[in-house]
Amino acid sequence: MGDLFAPAHLVVIFIIVLFIFGPGKLPNIGKDLGKSIREFKKAVSEPEAPAPVTAPARREAEPAPTPEELRARNAAPSVPPQDLG
Repeated sequence: MGDLFAPAHLVVIFIIVLFIFGPGKLPNIGKDLGKSIREFKKAVSEPEAPAPVTAPARREAEPAPTPEELRARNAAPSVPPQDLG
């Protein structure tokens, strides 16, 4: 594993990259890679800002139900008996 980045290997990798991307795009690739690394380091080192607290939406208060309304809600619906015969 120590010989993985030997100078001969790096030269071969550079030639392959040069062949794939061409000499005109190599400076742009290096610049973009450096910019990406800097932004990543900056994002990792900065603490996260707390999320802004938003107030919950206000609803208009409904009047409390009367006892008669509560009984009507809880009462079983009256269903006429069915003739099973």
